[in-house]
Amino acid sequence: MPGFSQTTGPTALIALSLRKIATQITELMAYLRIPAAAFWGCSSGGLAALAILKFYPERVRNIVIHEVPFGAPDFVYALKEQSDEAVVSSCRVLFRDAMVGDPEAWDALGEEYHERLEKNYVTWIRHYAGVLENENWEAVVKDNTKRISWSVGGQSHMAFFFENVVLASKCGIDVQLLDCKHFPQVTLPDKLAQWIKSCCEKAEANCCFNETWD
Repeated sequence: MPGFSQTTGPTALIALSLRKIATQITELMAYLRIPAAAFWGCSSGGLAALAILKFYPERVRNIVIHEVPFGAPDFVYALKEQSDEAVVSSCRVLFRDAMVGDPEAWDALGEEYHERLEKNYVTWIRHYAGVLENENWEAVVKDNTKRISWSVGGQSHMAFFFENVVLASKCGIDVQLLDCKHFPQVTLPDKLAQWIKSCCEKAEANCCFNETWD
C-alpha cells in the first residue's frame, strides 16, 4: 500500500484515496500485462479490493476479503494526537495481543518484518485511519455478489467488524467464519490458501470473465 514498508515515493500519500490506491494497482497490472485477477484483501487490503471492484470492475475476476475496516474504535483515532513513539508502542501491543490469535506466530515473522511494521504503524495512523472508511459500498456489493467472498474471524472482537456481517448478509452473501482473528495469513496460512482457492473456483464456475485486451 502507498507509503508502507519500502514505498517512499514523495507523492505516495498526497491526496490518498481508495480510488488512488485502486488506480496504482491496476496500472501495475497493465505494466505486467495482467488483464484481470483475483484479489485477496485483509483489513485495509479488503478496502483496496472493493475499490478495484468499484472503480475498475473489468480488472476483477473475484475478490476474497476478510474483516474490512469500515470504521475503527475511538482509541485508534485518538492515536493521531500521540507522538510517533507512542503510536508504535500502542500498535505493537494492539497487533500482537488483540489482532493475532497466535502471538508466537506473529513474533516468528522476524525482526526485519517488525522493524518495517514500526514505520507502517505511523503511516497507518497518520494517513490511513479516518481517511479510507467513507465510501458507500452497498451498491457495488449488491451488483457483484457472485464475485465476492467474505470472511470474519471467529476469535475476533466482533464489535469491530460487525458491519461486515450486516452488509454481506443484506446483499445476500454468506459470511465464512474462520478460526482466527484479524490476520489469518499469519495464523492459518494453509487453511486460508485452501479457502481462497475454493472461492476462486466457485467464482470461476459462476461468472464469465473477459480477460482479453482490446
